[in-house]
Amino acid sequence: MRTKTKQQLANASGNLAKAIEAIKGLSGEELTELVNELEKKLYGSPIPDGEYLSIVEVCQYLKVGRTTVWRYTKAGILKPRKIGYKILYARGDIDNLLNGMSHE
Repeated sequence: MRTKTKQQLANASGNLAKAIEAIKGLSGEELTELVNELEKKLYGSPIPDGEYLSIVEVCQYLKVGRTTVWRYTKAGILKPRKIGYKILYARGDIDNLLNGMSHE
């Protein structure tokens, strides 16, 4: 192995050790944020921030349980978008649902 490559590996392993120590000190929320940022850097962000919600976020937004969101999905009231392994709901669809309910 060339000397320059050995030097680069030594530097990288030292930086990796520092990174691991820094990660160990993160809270759950900070760790989730870090993972999301890394995924954006690795894969790009096909989902604009704030425009799509996960099922958990939909439940919180509508103040209902997962079963209700599932029933709305099955009935065609909410239309999920599948991006990779993620199932997401457009915030606009949810807002339209809420506006439709308020006019009834």
